[in-house]
Amino acid sequence: MIRVRANEKKSRTNILNIAKAHQISSNLLQKSGIENPELESELLIRYVLSITRTEFYISKMKQLLFSQKKQLEILINERLKFKPLAYITNHKEFYGLKLIVNASVLIPRPETEMLIDIAIKYAKNKNNLLRIADLGTGSGAISIAIAKNIENTKIKAIDISKDSINIAKLNSRKHFVSDKINFVNQSIFEPTNELFELIISNPPYLKTKTLPMLQKEVQKEPEIALNGGEDGLKFIRYIIQKYYDKLSPHGSMIIEIDPNQKDHILSLSKTLNIYDIKFYKDLNKLTRIVQIEKN
Repeated sequence: MIRVRANEKKSRTNILNIAKAHQISSNLLQKSGIENPELESELLIRYVLSITRTEFYISKMKQLLFSQKKQLEILINERLKFKPLAYITNHKEFYGLKLIVNASVLIPRPETEMLIDIAIKYAKNKNNLLRIADLGTGSGAISIAIAKNIENTKIKAIDISKDSINIAKLNSRKHFVSDKINFVNQSIFEPTNELFELIISNPPYLKTKTLPMLQKEVQKEPEIALNGGEDGLKFIRYIIQKYYDKLSPHGSMIIEIDPNQKDHILSLSKTLNIYDIKFYKDLNKLTRIVQIEKN
């Protein structure tokens, strides 16, 4: 696939430099409707060659080895089949951390970083040990980012997927925070008698009927991490109903939500006599986070 034209001199048929590889692969990705094709092509080339962005730009005439060309061709073909870039490279950046990801975990998104910002702000004036529950930990992104940025904390991170728990444990060891996080293979719907100062979650919140309409890349991610039931509120409703009582006095619950769920959450909170509630908007001015505090 990534080849020079057949009419070039025989001595040059195997020559492919970074600039040409970038041009060809970018065009292929663009024709397939991949967003940001030039950036994705760059990232794949950098991944194959194990080079930094600076090295990529100052080494445009560097020739690829035959093995590197073949590997790049395989990876481009995978991307053309809409396999997410993060699953191809097996990593994703989140809150400044390089995390291991594969097809068993949801790919961490930039908007989820808001959960960490709010958690850090909540913990700012707390002197005692913060007991934190991370409901549906996936890759461990939220727990690990919190453990790296909040000193005095002990986290219980649960997920129904054993494969996700294994990836989360790998990530916690990679970032030297495994002593602060207890990963448990458990459903959100299993009761607990523990109390927490902070309960945090990025639960499945998409309506079942919307799943077939998602981007092709997103459809490659675990349905169990996306499907929030008929109205998208299956998990959020349960967390608010059942975990609010698991907050210690002055505790806080922080949940990522769909922008269209704000009114439903307000109505649910009112029926539960929960009034200390606030919402946060993401960079696109869409309501993305709900925070509930227990007074």
